[in-house]
Amino acid sequence: MRYEMKVRFLAIGGILLAGLLFLLVLASPNSHSLMRRLPDGSWLKIVSISYASTHTYLMPHPKPWQSFLLKHLPPSCSSRLGLWQGTGGVEVSAPAGQTNLAIVTVCNQATPGSLTSSPQIDVFDERGGKIGTAFSGPTAANSESKHWQRLVCWPLDSNIPQDTKKLILRFSELAADGKTRQQVAEFAIPNPALTQK
Repeated sequence: MRYEMKVRFLAIGGILLAGLLFLLVLASPNSHSLMRRLPDGSWLKIVSISYASTHTYLMPHPKPWQSFLLKHLPPSCSSRLGLWQGTGGVEVSAPAGQTNLAIVTVCNQATPGSLTSSPQIDVFDERGGKIGTAFSGPTAANSESKHWQRLVCWPLDSNIPQDTKKLILRFSELAADGKTRQQVAEFAIPNPALTQK
């Protein structure tokens, strides 16, 4: 009798968890446009985009229900839902008297070496013209058992044109041969310089 009750309880719990996951996916469609799965199985998410003279980002602490899901879901599922474990922060300033673009990403790494082989972001306007290249700046790393996360700020000191509505961000790193670059992710974001008018 007790065994049957345990099985029923687990089945009901599984159904409730599946329903909650489904609702979470429906409730956050926009966050997926800023998240990509990398070729090695890592997940990369843009968590902040700013155009200012100083840029600061602190990872928010998970809410109790998020901590529950993080504890019970495999890392690939929690990453896909946009749930991230860990704390940390990054800060960077533009050269004196200037304004620049800063993109902050968090990478839920498949291995400690994910997106660490000379990574960069090539930034283009919506017509394909190259604006500049951003290299990894301040970084906060976090590891818990077999989970690795890197919070990275990517400052771009090039001038951002005011006549483009979108910026194209192409993330790349060195391939296994150590010579050629391979693109691992691409994002299209609204031009944050337009809000500074």
